[in-house]
Amino acid sequence: FFEQAQARLAVHPHQKPHDRAASEWLRKVRFISNSQPLLAPEMQGEVLDTVSKALWHDEWLDITYRNSGGKTIHGRVMPLGMAQQDERLYLVCRFEGHEDDRTLAVHRILSVSASSIRFQRPKNFDLETFDKEGRFAFGNGALVDLEFLITKVAGLHLLESRLSEDQRSSEEGDCYRIRARVPATQRLTWWLRSFGDDVKVLAPVDLALAVQPRGGQVGE
Repeated sequence: FFEQAQARLAVHPHQKPHDRAASEWLRKVRFISNSQPLLAPEMQGEVLDTVSKALWHDEWLDITYRNSGGKTIHGRVMPLGMAQQDERLYLVCRFEGHEDDRTLAVHRILSVSASSIRFQRPKNFDLETFDKEGRFAFGNGALVDLEFLITKVAGLHLLESRLSEDQRSSEEGDCYRIRARVPATQRLTWWLRSFGDDVKVLAPVDLALAVQPRGGQVGE
């Protein structure tokens, strides 16, 4: 489908002006990542093809998967969705006999075969909700009431691009005090740590300890 779309958008010498503008659009826009650029991990083409088709047709998959700890797992999974996160592709699925949703890195699937057995998609699963709950950011769907101080130099962008719809901000000397209800994820912890001494987490306490075990410098 992507190849067909690219072919349709390709520039041809006899295109009408409107069609030519559409063809040139992809060369005029670009997505820029805030993270360090990395090359995509190597992936077996037949794995992606089989997974995509099973996802399209709602068919069970028999997989052999090696997790980040090096353990090899064999099982039958119900493919529910796929998501691209920077350079990596993830499959959201449920293992046969389980009710929880798991996220598997597609490049770690060693082998896969479609069972041709169709399943009924769970009514309680929604990929957009799964993402908003922070499940792709190593969270479990829980929310926290986050409160922190951040220097104005480091935190100005948070007044322009808020953490959540309910974010509240106030000035305190050389800092902003930010309050927002957000998903509790490992990505949130890593993000806060990236500010170093420019941030001091006030709540929740366990997150404050995870970010700055000895206490931060901001506001002191």
